[in-house]
Amino acid sequence: MRHSSNRSKFTVVAALATSALSFSHSVSAQEVPATTPSTPPAGVQTAVNAATAGAGGTDHDRVVNQLGLRYFGFVGAPAAMGAPAAGVHNVGVRYWMSRAIAIEAGVGLSLSTSNAGTTFGFALTGGVPINLAATQHLAIHIIPNLTLGIPNVDPFVFTALVGADAAAELSFGFIGVPQMSLQARMGVNIGLGIVGGNAAFALGTTAGTGANVWDVIAGSVSATYYFGR
Repeated sequence: MRHSSNRSKFTVVAALATSALSFSHSVSAQEVPATTPSTPPAGVQTAVNAATAGAGGTDHDRVVNQLGLRYFGFVGAPAAMGAPAAGVHNVGVRYWMSRAIAIEAGVGLSLSTSNAGTTFGFALTGGVPINLAATQHLAIHIIPNLTLGIPNVDPFVFTALVGADAAAELSFGFIGVPQMSLQARMGVNIGLGIVGGNAAFALGTTAGTGANVWDVIAGSVSATYYFGR
């Protein structure tokens, strides 16, 4: 009888030990969670992706929200109406509000005096560049624009041009000067010219003027310098 009692006590102790080990293993498993990859919130991930895209973007991407100083070209009197060869050079700014759309405006003034008298002229230019495509260093724009000017006051000359240009802007990022670019443009416009008391309308292309092809090319190219790039 004593032998049977000792065997029962041993069986109970073994069962209790086994239960304790099982409970300890279960608690340890709960205290060490499985390792899972951490995923940032959607907003943070979007910001990271945007920053990565901007760092490796095109030169055009880098001018967004940057102000550029720009030469718009020469605004002259309508030569076909026999007006004097007077005019002004327009200089202004361009600002890309987004990758797709910018605004630009320029102004020109001229004042000269001589024995023949004093001449004065001014002109205003405005446009809305629309970016169509961009590679690493080249961007293609369409630019609806308006130009108003009085390039000469004696005789009185007034000119108004409404049109649109196709432009190719080449950044100098490939030689380490991404803030500088050259833009070549050609387009069409409708013009109103008034010389003295005579008025005339015209429809034509817009490009540089001159006696040879090099003058046309030079007159179609303008420079822009972007700050903060």
